[in-house]
Amino acid sequence: MFLLDAGYHNFFMSPACTVSTPESRARLLSPHRRGRFWPDQAADRRLGLLTAGGEQATVYWLVDPKTRTIQATRFLAYGDNTSVPIIDSFCEMAENLTLEQACSLANRQIADDLGYESVAEGEFAFLEKLRGRIISASLEIPEPNLAKPY
Repeated sequence: MFLLDAGYHNFFMSPACTVSTPESRARLLSPHRRGRFWPDQAADRRLGLLTAGGEQATVYWLVDPKTRTIQATRFLAYGDNTSVPIIDSFCEMAENLTLEQACSLANRQIADDLGYESVAEGEFAFLEKLRGRIISASLEIPEPNLAKPY
């Protein structure tokens, strides 16, 4: 194992779990979309909050319930280090697309964005499962709750 130092983040990576390109390494060290949205943030923007979780990540998307367009994306990753760049790229590419368009993004498109020449079998398996959960969650996007609790 070797240590990849990212300031206050330290990532231990085994040889089987490497981040092999400068693009993917940059996303691992500083993900653009890491974080989450809360229901009051969705309500402030008059958007629905879609939350879908899988084995390695949970996505939090602000979605226009009428047009089903993704307005903003965030994620929390808790899988191995290869999942962080993949889910970060997926979330970034999903913004301003409809839910259907986002879930039909090809793994090859994400791999190209990360600079991967080839994709190891199973590397995107968690994303396939997550897409299924996103589609299921998108069947009932809640209308924003505009009533303030305070």
